Amino acid sequence: AAAAATPEAENGALATKPKSPAITPQKVRELIDEGIAPEEAGQDRKDSSAFPEEANGSPPTNEQHFESTSKEAFFSRVETFTSLKWAGKPHELSPLICAKYGWTNVECDMLKCSSCQAYLCASLQLSFDFSKYKQRCQELQKALLGAHEKFCFWPDSPCPDRFSVLLVEEPRALFGDFLERFQTLCQLQLQLPSLKPDSLKNVSLTEEKVSFLLQLIEEEKEEEEEEKQKEEEEEERRRRRRIIIIIVVV
Repeated sequence: AAAAATPEAENGALATKPKSPAITPQKVRELIDEGIAPEEAGQDRKDSSAFPEEANGSPPTNEQHFESTSKEAFFSRVETFTSLKWAGKPHELSPLICAKYGWTNVECDMLKCSSCQAYLCASLQLSFDFSKYKQRCQELQKALLGAHEKFCFWPDSPCPDRFSVLLVEEPRALFGDFLERFQTLCQLQLQLPSLKPDSLKNVSLTEEKVSFLLQLIEEEKEEEEEEKQKEEEEEERRRRRRIIIIIVVV
């Protein structure tokens, strides 16, 4: 009897078991879509894994690129160094070298990274032993790279050397920098300091050299005006051409 009841019990269980939904092509597509992560979310995960330094307080890649390639940002760091806060340092630790690797001068003999905010004490103790002095300078020179935080970009992406050198072999670029400084100082007008005639002798600057530079500036200004006039004439020619076409077509 127990054996006979077993098929009936199984039939009852089968009768009460919910019927599985029909498998259709639409259902298959829905299941596949559920297993695929959204494209944006996948991209976010890729970005966060590709740039782990962003999670550790380092600036984004575009900011890194701007800081290390911006000449204006470079000289902004250089301007933080003063004779009172950064005195008695050798050429290897000059403000130009320190700013090249992202350092600013915040206090006396104290540097701070503009990116990772790390600090570096660069004090040089007075010593009659030149070998110890030289050793300390070499340690600080290495620290300009090694004192940054782990994921800071400055050791691997310093500013280019051309920021701190005169482009003597590129006269056009050299004159362009000179002209830019000239135009900036012209805006100061009456705020410019007065100079004595003896000051020209101290810097080996003669009236002939000054006249020559003024002539170059005037020629550059004339070229700019001619170029601007040509552009305006070309724009006027294109405008008249459009007017003629409109008249003919209409």
